Amino acid sequence: MYEECCTLCNNIIENIQFKWCKTCQINDLRENFTNHISGNEEVDNFIQKKQLGISNYNDIIIEWIPYHQFEKIKEIGKDDLSTVYLATWKDGPLNYEVDKREYKRISNKTVVLKFLDNSQYEFLNKCFKINVVGNKKIDDLIQKMQLKIHNPGTLVFEWIPYDKFINLKEIDKGGFSVIYSAIWEDGPLYYDFSKMEYIRDTCKKVALKCLNNSQNITDNFFNEIEKYSTDNFSLCILKTYGISQVPDTNDYIMVLEYAENGLKEIHRKGLVHRDFHTGNILLMTSNFGNDISFISDMGLCGEVGNMDETKTNIYGVMPYVAPEVLRGKPSTHSADIYSFAMIMYFVAARKQPFVDHAHDNVLALDICNGIRPEINEQEAPKCYIDLMNKCWDSKPQNRPNAIEIDKLILSFRDNFIAGKGEQFKELEISIENNQSSTHSQAIYTSRLLNPFTKNLPHYDENKISDCLDCAITN
Repeated sequence: MYEECCTLCNNIIENIQFKWCKTCQINDLRENFTNHISGNEEVDNFIQKKQLGISNYNDIIIEWIPYHQFEKIKEIGKDDLSTVYLATWKDGPLNYEVDKREYKRISNKTVVLKFLDNSQYEFLNKCFKINVVGNKKIDDLIQKMQLKIHNPGTLVFEWIPYDKFINLKEIDKGGFSVIYSAIWEDGPLYYDFSKMEYIRDTCKKVALKCLNNSQNITDNFFNEIEKYSTDNFSLCILKTYGISQVPDTNDYIMVLEYAENGLKEIHRKGLVHRDFHTGNILLMTSNFGNDISFISDMGLCGEVGNMDETKTNIYGVMPYVAPEVLRGKPSTHSADIYSFAMIMYFVAARKQPFVDHAHDNVLALDICNGIRPEINEQEAPKCYIDLMNKCWDSKPQNRPNAIEIDKLILSFRDNFIAGKGEQFKELEISIENNQSSTHSQAIYTSRLLNPFTKNLPHYDENKISDCLDCAITN
């Protein structure tokens, strides 16, 4: 294959036909970038990233363009979110001239300008000034999340005074938090398109997650909230309205959507749940009368004031924790899939996995040695059991991903609707509630598991099948 080197930098030219050298172009953009900056660090970083990512001579060079470069500006359209103008860009965009082997500008280029309506930001700035907390970290977080809003449907994250909640009722208690239902008198903000303004959904029923011993909250906690709470369009992930605080204890509260498919959505975002079990699956009845499932506790398990330790500490409900995690490997998507298999077992068998076992060092060893809850085809169809077995495979690399699982479950549903789900129909007739007594040391709330795993050998992918019977010491 013929190659040609650039006469300027002596590197191989990417496009021989047009004599275009990517190395020279990127160096030129890097050297001249400071001449065209906005002054906003995020915007400048975005522009530079786009410029340095070019791969061909005819790629568009993204730039910061000073407003004075535009003339003959004329409005041509408008909607609720933006106004569109026609304009002439005096300098014009960069264009690669093949014969001269350099970029030149196409001056007096006609372009379209889309002005984004800032009314929502002005409103949120006013709202934020009213609801400052006095804690700089929390104030910065709330303002940062509010200013991320990119359309009227996006969630408005707020500081919510505790006295705005009435009718508090304890509904659940975990290892690190207590959950209450409550009525939020003011209710969350939402954008009314008919009035073109924000109004409140008053007397909203919400869930309050009171985080134990969270007075000295860490940066990691704020990072978790920022990751999981900004998208109002993730249908299967529980939404977070804001933060509050209990006056008597100063414990912080997460204000959540009240609820009685989400793993694929979490993994699509490149995230890991880390504490996936039946206690974090909630159901809510929609306006259409059907039940919708949500995933909660979005990676917030652990002692909130001490979340830096999660790198070495193991938290969770033991039967739902993947064997490699019990042996010290950080949580991954595959570990979430293992937890999903245990939820599949719970749904089919109508009982918790390892309900008749003590959740101690012996069970931890059994799980690492490949012991799984027993199930038969009287409790679930073969196709269901086959998927469950794949999901709790001892080797993480053998487990399917969330997208594959989603497709398989949809195929189960489609076969059932089409009348081809004989296995499912037989189960509807034969299945009975499977009642089992719960062992006194079977714990189904998240807790620190290190006391039961400290003597397990550290996870080694090359020795996944080794028997660990000799690993536990009394």
